[in-house]
Amino acid sequence: MGDTCFRITATVDGEGVTELGDDVTICIEYSAADVDAAGGDPALLTIAYFDEDAGEWEVLPTTVDETEGIVCATVDHVSDWAVLGEGEVEEAGLAWWHILLIVLAAFVVLLLIIVLFSRRRAAQHRAYELEEMPEPE
Repeated sequence: MGDTCFRITATVDGEGVTELGDDVTICIEYSAADVDAAGGDPALLTIAYFDEDAGEWEVLPTTVDETEGIVCATVDHVSDWAVLGEGEVEEAGLAWWHILLIVLAAFVVLLLIIVLFSRRRAAQHRAYELEEMPEPE
C-alpha cells in the first residue's frame, strides 16, 4: 500500500450518514509512494474502500489521469479509502501473525502426533518383551 489513505464523512441535518443519495465521483492526488506500490506504473493505481463487515479492501473501478496525477472513482457511500496498486488486495493475503499462528498450530499438532506415536510404539514394545520372556520354572 502506498501512503494515500483518507476518510470521507457526511452529515445531513447534523446526523452522520454512510449512504449517499446518489453516486459521487471522488478524485484524489496520488503520491510517489502510491506509484511505487503499483510497481512504478501509475496506470495500475486503484481506489479501494475498507469493508468493515468483510474485513478487507474492496477495489472500485478507477480512472487514472497521469497528467494531473489523480485517480478517480464513483462511490455511493462514505468510508475509509486508500489508493492501492492493482493486485495489492489479492497479494496482501494473511497478516504475518496469522501465518505465524498457523505454523505454530501445525507444529503443535505434529509434535502431538509424534508423542502419541512414540508412546504407542513403546507400549507395543513392552508388550512384545513380556510375551518373549520365558516363564519361571
